[in-house]
Amino acid sequence: MGAFSAAGHAFAQEQEDEPHELDVVVVKGEKVERSLQDTVSSVAVLSSVQLEEKNIITLGNVFDQIANVTETYPGAGFTIRGVSNRNVSGGGASGLATVFLDGAALPDAYITGAPTDMWDIDQVEVLRGPQSTLQGRNTLAGAVIINTVKPTYDWDLRGRVTHTDHRSQTYSIAGGGPIIEDQLAFRVSAEYKNDKGFVQNVTRNTEENAKELSSGRIKLLWEPESIPELTAGLSYSHSKYDGGYMFSYSRADVDDVYNRRIDLSDEANTFKRDSDFASLNLSYDLNDVVTLNSITAWSSEDISATYDLDYTAKPQNYGGIDESYETFSQELRANYETERLTGLVGLYYSNRERPFVDTSLSNVVTPVGTISALLQGGGVDQASADALAALYAADLPIIPVDYRGVGFFKTENYALFADGTYAVTPKLDLLAGFRYDYEEFTQTAVSTTDFVGTYPDPADYGAPGSAFYNAIIGINAGVAGLVASAEGSVLGNEPRTFEAFLPKAGLTYHWTDDLSTAFLVQRGYRSGGSTYNVARASVVPYDQEYTWNYEASLRSSWLDGRLTANANVYYTDWKDQQVTVYFGLNEYDYNTVNAGKSTLYGAELDTSYRVNDELNIYGSVGYSKTKFDEFELDKGTIASDLTGTEFAFAPHWTSSIGGHYETSSGYFADISANYRSSQYSTVAADQALGKVDGRVVVNANAGYDADTWRLSVFVNNVFDEEYLQYYQVLTSRVMVGDPRVVGVTLGFDF
Repeated sequence: MGAFSAAGHAFAQEQEDEPHELDVVVVKGEKVERSLQDTVSSVAVLSSVQLEEKNIITLGNVFDQIANVTETYPGAGFTIRGVSNRNVSGGGASGLATVFLDGAALPDAYITGAPTDMWDIDQVEVLRGPQSTLQGRNTLAGAVIINTVKPTYDWDLRGRVTHTDHRSQTYSIAGGGPIIEDQLAFRVSAEYKNDKGFVQNVTRNTEENAKELSSGRIKLLWEPESIPELTAGLSYSHSKYDGGYMFSYSRADVDDVYNRRIDLSDEANTFKRDSDFASLNLSYDLNDVVTLNSITAWSSEDISATYDLDYTAKPQNYGGIDESYETFSQELRANYETERLTGLVGLYYSNRERPFVDTSLSNVVTPVGTISALLQGGGVDQASADALAALYAADLPIIPVDYRGVGFFKTENYALFADGTYAVTPKLDLLAGFRYDYEEFTQTAVSTTDFVGTYPDPADYGAPGSAFYNAIIGINAGVAGLVASAEGSVLGNEPRTFEAFLPKAGLTYHWTDDLSTAFLVQRGYRSGGSTYNVARASVVPYDQEYTWNYEASLRSSWLDGRLTANANVYYTDWKDQQVTVYFGLNEYDYNTVNAGKSTLYGAELDTSYRVNDELNIYGSVGYSKTKFDEFELDKGTIASDLTGTEFAFAPHWTSSIGGHYETSSGYFADISANYRSSQYSTVAADQALGKVDGRVVVNANAGYDADTWRLSVFVNNVFDEEYLQYYQVLTSRVMVGDPRVVGVTLGFDF
């Protein structure tokens, strides 16, 4: 750091004019606005200006810029410090990290496309590490905070058109102004995107992951002259996604997976989503010290998806789901600020309902061993039983089962929370907070199963009444019983309840105005629930899981505010982990249990340096290590002890470096490179088989900004880096990283 500072001073002395300090970055995601340099949590922030400079279009592009944050399935999920936003081993029904839009939590499926694309966005914050105390449920790993552009009392209109060489087009527009001068203003925005994707389905002769996305939003700002203490914001948005499934696989068993991206599925892999979101934000200044806040949010989402389950050209396994989410939440909060004490106390309530219909045609491999054991139980010797079972399996190698499940989930959440910072001395701050969380979870499930094949004819094995004839009748009855065993119903009359107390405490020491260190301890939490075991037609409960997170931070500013260097180091102890366990009847015999214990540790370093008024450079690096310390399996499960394995999509190293250059005459250029080390695709005893190599992707954006219009040319993956994001050996599937994409954007701003 000393060498870096000295070099910076030498460079600065050569300049005729001393460059300005870096802009102050304000963090809003912790429900109190404070500068990034005064924030103890590990937070990465991208402003609207940076989103445009770097040509960031999607939430996935945001993650590429941030250390210790990566995508899982492209466009459909992410990890923070190696922990997926959904789960780490398939276990658990609720998420581990949540995206918040204008203060309200979004369901997981919102991550795909329109609502979280980066058009007309004011700021994006990624909070790394547990946020359970302030943000509540589903934030054990972290949170993503997205704030859209607010209405103003000045008229403006802006838009852009983007085309790429891979047949992708995006059209965007936004604008607004006053309705009543200095009292009521509006803003509207809309975007449409058409993308052909990169995977070709050679069985159906069509693009496998082509999609159309559209979104629209309207916002109102009301600051009545008669009630000057009141600020009210109302927002409504609607979005649609229609096209290929959220993520697309291509075949690994081809001569060149990077240049021959093909899929063989005979059944269409589709995803359709129709979403509505509304929020009302109220703020009232009770006096100079206390501000009352209310956030009311409602969202509705309808999803329909179909998918090929065998990934081949044969009509073997396929499925579909129709589901909807309806969520209502209400937060009431009082913020308090004096010279020495800054804090808040709040109440929270949410209600989420999810009805669904799940259908599939599945081909279960005929269980030869089970049939042989059944025959031996009836008095047949082992050799004859094995031979007859083998003959039967040759006649009926798979058991085709038509499955239909109808279910309903309801989650109600109540919470009391508080957070505060107290200046014990001018240099020492005391940090403290807590959350009491109470949750009720109700599930109803009804399933039906039908055998849709042809049973072996007993007459082919012997004359009526013979031993073999009767044995085949018995085996057919056994298979019918196996199919019927997956049929049943569970009524969720009594909700399961969960409660947790989540404290946090820490200290900050300000060595100088430009240098501070802090240490923070806090508890993370994910509630329990129930999973449906299809093979056994039963709902199986599981309990909540907890983490203790220990974190130290450094905040520093150098060279008269032109250089910042911030770092966080963390250690997480995770117990009673929700994991998926297979029990062995067939491939559908699995459910979630509390059987895991893990540790996580790592660090992040974020830097930004204003070399002069035309050039900024930035960089970040993160290290993350995840490991299952224990994976204790109950008796009767398939032996697959995962102790010592790592989480999926959890690279040890991530980094990003880049720079932005802009002249006073309007010419600009931005270039960045992001690195991700190797990672595993799955959590399994043989996870090394699905390991994918590290990669470096370079992106560039350059053009001319004439104030009222802007033209830029961008290249994503400049050097056409060939890399995999996911690899499944058993089914020979891969997800291939995007190739080089060249595009042009024309925008206007009045």
